[in-house]
Amino acid sequence: MIEIISARAGTVSDDIKRLISGYRYNDLRSYGEINKEHQEACLLKQISDPAGCKNNRILLAKVNDTARALASLSLLEWDTGHFGIKMGGIGHIISADNYEKESEIKDGLLSFLLDICREERFRHLSCKIDVEDLSGIHILKKNGFKIMDTIVTFVFKPKKHKIPSLRTIYKVRRYKDEDLASLMEIAGRSFSQDRFHLDPFIPKDRADSLYSEWIKNNSRADTVFVALKADKPVGFFTHRPCKYLQGISDYRIMGEGALMAVAPYAKGAIVGLMKSMLEDVTLNYDCVECPTRLSNREAIRLFQRFNLDFIRAKHTLHKCL
Repeated sequence: MIEIISARAGTVSDDIKRLISGYRYNDLRSYGEINKEHQEACLLKQISDPAGCKNNRILLAKVNDTARALASLSLLEWDTGHFGIKMGGIGHIISADNYEKESEIKDGLLSFLLDICREERFRHLSCKIDVEDLSGIHILKKNGFKIMDTIVTFVFKPKKHKIPSLRTIYKVRRYKDEDLASLMEIAGRSFSQDRFHLDPFIPKDRADSLYSEWIKNNSRADTVFVALKADKPVGFFTHRPCKYLQGISDYRIMGEGALMAVAPYAKGAIVGLMKSMLEDVTLNYDCVECPTRLSNREAIRLFQRFNLDFIRAKHTLHKCL
């Protein structure tokens, strides 16, 4: 019989540490530069204190007093405010058993989590999960979640990679406050195949304005490069350092919150933006992660032109309640 125990954010127990230690799909597992202890500490930090979330809780599934799986659930505060419906995020579903045992335990854990969400009147849930975690994907789909996109992530490491000498035809500089209106317009017109536009439950007008609001809220906090044509912004690339590694490892990863867009008449600007970003990373960081949708062939071709390495892929699934 499966027993479910709920704990609030900040909870760190031996059961949670043991499950994290046995988890096979840690986002940092391909980084030989980061030891396993630091990888696990980073994952623990992600679970116990997720960025941009509120009222996080951890659910532990126990069998015969032994913890066999965990799931984390948070209120997505910014998303809730933007879309006007109560939105939650399942940060992780973790188990260290084989497929058959994982499936049974995760199914019971997810059913319990969904009951909580219905009681608390969540209207929308999302979950990002590694494409190799088949038991997690199958259980999410069994419980009514639908795949909305697949994000593939590539990595550039200055000690391994060299920036190719590609010709750039657009000037690129750092963001200035007077760029904001142009960047909001570009962002508002550049995204139509993302997971929010593809989700029929999400109002189209709110999906349309999502990235304009995003660049408005993050333009000063993030590192933003702006491409110019006749001194007018025609594209941007924005990202920030991985905060979960701070205080854990000296290895510095850039690329969290990455977003890139260019105006339709300035497609060539993407090369200059990419080159400027990589030059900055070479001077200040150990690597940069560049994520994009699996269906975004143009971005993937760009990453290949710059000789970036593929590092991971994750599905994003949604469920309406």
